[in-house]
Amino acid sequence: MGVLLLLTSGVSATAEPSVTVTTSVDRPEVAIGDPIRYTIRVQHPTSVAITMPSLDATLGAFQVVQHGAPSARRQGAVSLTTQDVLLTILTTGSHLIPPPVVMARGTDGLSAQVHG
Repeated sequence: MGVLLLLTSGVSATAEPSVTVTTSVDRPEVAIGDPIRYTIRVQHPTSVAITMPSLDATLGAFQVVQHGAPSARRQGAVSLTTQDVLLTILTTGSHLIPPPVVMARGTDGLSAQVHG
């Protein structure tokens, strides 16, 4: 029996100032217990400080097997911060991966939540 993965946001969410959060998985269907690579990408101005979501032992119905530290790549005035998370699931059916919540803080000191 298989598991169908559904991202709550495979597209993107944007907040001022120009912060975009996108998510993806390495495949749309897996068998029970198979590893799933879930990637969170945040594109933002270099002047905006980003705090990636805190990950617990579970993410919705999924178990967090492993997650590394976020990595940032700068291209001019824009940064791309990426975090890979290894998930698994032990139940069958269609399941949603909850959208990540990223904190963005501008140079004015104001913070905003950006939902993926």
